[in-house]
Amino acid sequence: RPMPAGLALSSFAAEDADDWVALNARAFASHPEQGRMTRGDLDDRVAESWFDPALLLLARDADGRLAGFHWLKVDGGQAEVYVLGVDPDRAARGLGSALLAAGLDLLAERGHDEVDLYVEADNAPALALYRRAAFRDAAVDVQYRLA
Repeated sequence: RPMPAGLALSSFAAEDADDWVALNARAFASHPEQGRMTRGDLDDRVAESWFDPALLLLARDADGRLAGFHWLKVDGGQAEVYVLGVDPDRAARGLGSALLAAGLDLLAERGHDEVDLYVEADNAPALALYRRAAFRDAAVDVQYRLA
């Protein structure tokens, strides 16, 4: 699936960090962990041995505003959709599908034909996106809390 008109795809560079943190917070405002990532949290992940800037895809508009991202992770030979986020102002316009396709194509070029991802069960838009892309349940986890 092509990028929506007016958006260009690039790989992450250090100068993208603050824009990424800001967009991640907007895209995951209702997520208790992902939406609270700080610049320090991002820096910690960038310092991990598995981090590859070529696997953090960014979609920007003509004005340079970050519209979405697809962060992929390959660790020990296992490929993963680490996190995919879209600016809420651009939701439901095909950007998530385009970013997912671009990332999966990149992984396929690198020889990864099996890809894992983890998603919250109540994230209906993400579940629909991944199911349309032929992802299937491999495992379902349930978390309990004594309140």
